[in-house]
Amino acid sequence: MRGGRRRAGREVAAVALAGLVGVAALLALAGCSRRAPSARTAPPAPPPDTLFIRITPLLSNWLSLWRYADPEIAADSLVRASEAPFTMRDIHHHDALAPSARVRTNQLGFWSPDSLRVVVPDTAVFVADGFLKHAPEDAPAAATVLDLQISSMATIDTCTACELDGAFWDGNERFALTGTAVADSAGARRGFVRYFDLTSGAVTEYDTRAVTELSWRRYVVARELARAARLHAAAP
Repeated sequence: MRGGRRRAGREVAAVALAGLVGVAALLALAGCSRRAPSARTAPPAPPPDTLFIRITPLLSNWLSLWRYADPEIAADSLVRASEAPFTMRDIHHHDALAPSARVRTNQLGFWSPDSLRVVVPDTAVFVADGFLKHAPEDAPAAATVLDLQISSMATIDTCTACELDGAFWDGNERFALTGTAVADSAGARRGFVRYFDLTSGAVTEYDTRAVTELSWRRYVVARELARAARLHAAAP
């Protein structure tokens, strides 16, 4: 009889101990649930765009004009849109220093620092009565590179839904074209800088925010005044 009581007592104690262990486990889980989640490791910052950092000082003149369309534009608000290979097309003989071509080359061309190459942003643009005109009106914009060492001309860029309106050099082997393109169906426009590296055969494009058609037209007025001043300075 006493043995049965002892066994029963041990069984009750075992059940009580198991219950206490279960309660402790539940309390431990509840404590864990109240703990703040561990801090996640922040993703690494993207590497700096060393190309854009290098050409930023060269953008000052173009940015000053684009501010007529977007007063808040800054160099760091441009975004890298694409990078791709390019090829020169329609390469043919051309003497940029011939009397018939020299005036156009000087008025519309952008010369490399060593004066051995010239970029002409748009072959359809010409000078008449001191003004720049585009003929025909629906002709696609086409930029060419003139190489004075071998007297050649090559097409470097062509677009039907954009305007190519300027250029600048970064050394003797790299240059950029500036222009604008229609950004959406509402007629908004965005500015772009297309940077060509003749040594690597790559072109990298940086884009601005889109602006309204009306804002873009303010840029066009400022751009044409700057072009007129440049033509006057280059006039023979």
